[in-house]
Amino acid sequence: MYMHMRCYGYTYLTPSITSSDWQLEMNRVLALAVGNKIVIAQTPTSDNVTDRFFVFGTYLLTKGKQSYINMLSPDGTSLNWWPDYDIDLGVYSSPPPSSISNLLDNASGAYVRAYAKGNVYVNPDSSPLTIQLTGTW
Repeated sequence: MYMHMRCYGYTYLTPSITSSDWQLEMNRVLALAVGNKIVIAQTPTSDNVTDRFFVFGTYLLTKGKQSYINMLSPDGTSLNWWPDYDIDLGVYSSPPPSSISNLLDNASGAYVRAYAKGNVYVNPDSSPLTIQLTGTW
């Protein structure tokens, strides 16, 4: 079992690591998920929806059969039930890859993972991206 504290480059206030550091961290988490290890991602998060979606989306990119997330209150002292936990994307369409680079969509620059009921897009960079969505949502 592995407990990933202050995960996904998130600190108390803001995402704080470079894109290459984020990739390194994701590859370490993916190695555990691919190895069917229990991964508990636990981090304080903010009340800001964008910040929480970054953490939750990143978790969904690396999620394996035995992966779990716990986003604590902003001060890291209490458990919260965030509305994000109720988003029903279904199961992932394929097992986690061995490298985060396998999820990079070169057309948009975002990292993408397909789920039964939708896709997860994450941009770990500080510059905004434009993503062309296809299909009916």
